Amino acid sequence: MANMVFFQGLRVRYNYIKIYGMMRTGSCWLHTLISDNFKQQVLTNSLGWKHSYPVKPNPSIVEDPQGIVSIRNAFEQNKILYIYTIKNPYSWILSMCKRRRWDVNRVELDFLQELCFKWNAFANEYVDLQGYDSIVLKYEDLLYNTISTLESL
Repeated sequence: MANMVFFQGLRVRYNYIKIYGMMRTGSCWLHTLISDNFKQQVLTNSLGWKHSYPVKPNPSIVEDPQGIVSIRNAFEQNKILYIYTIKNPYSWILSMCKRRRWDVNRVELDFLQELCFKWNAFANEYVDLQGYDSIVLKYEDLLYNTISTLESL
């Protein structure tokens, strides 16, 4: 799949792509897929940390020592596509527990509730970002329909 460009329109419309997502939602994998298959630069630390709560695009948080002018210009011209990755909440909780080698059957109920609240908080933040050039991308779509999901960008 490397060096294949899936969707011509994306190359023209956007100069940069910024990916946000909770841990264990495929944001690193998506970063690799986009970097390998599209010509846009994927912003890593500019516009905030990828695992932070999604933030409304704001030029004051643009940080890029090599290309601050081009990123700021792209921001002002609405040439950045924001992609927010999300995962089924049940699968996400299992993945979080597995990653940390926790037995989900032995984790305290209060902690599981805390994870549910965190997932809901992220999901609600994504809803608040409507109106910007953004896409909410489900991990399951990327996993089971990789090519058609990338084409939909």
